[in-house]
Amino acid sequence: MIKKIAVVCGGYSGESVVSMRSAAMVMNNIDRTKYSPYKVVVTHDKWVVEHEGAEIPVDRSDFSFLVSGQKIKVDGVFMIIHGTPGENGIMQGYFELLGIPTTTGNTLNMSLTFSKKTTTRVLSTMGFTTARSIELKDLEPYSASFIAQSVGLPCFV
Repeated sequence: MIKKIAVVCGGYSGESVVSMRSAAMVMNNIDRTKYSPYKVVVTHDKWVVEHEGAEIPVDRSDFSFLVSGQKIKVDGVFMIIHGTPGENGIMQGYFELLGIPTTTGNTLNMSLTFSKKTTTRVLSTMGFTTARSIELKDLEPYSASFIAQSVGLPCFV
């Protein structure tokens, strides 16, 4: 049985361009003897399926869409959104509510791991060894020497 798969791409961040390229790669290489893929583009303005040169709106109440008059409901989601809302648990929560499996983790682990600071804090309290770290904020000044002094060398910024 060929499974209907939504390749969900786009997103709300500047990483949407990378997401679209990744989706094109998936659409070009997915095994069509096992899967019938549908490219679903999610933006702030619309959720559409790009199919045969047309944009078909997605019914967000059940994540279905019409192709040639037939209502399509997918068997699973290949999540390829880089950044929000695909890596931070938002889309995962939506698909969990609808009972549609995804290729990512669940809402909790995606939202937790989206914030490296929070992930490090949680893992540290659970007894895992984590690298020393500091949080750099956009409008606060910092210097390379301050970072090196705070976390030691070598380090990753």
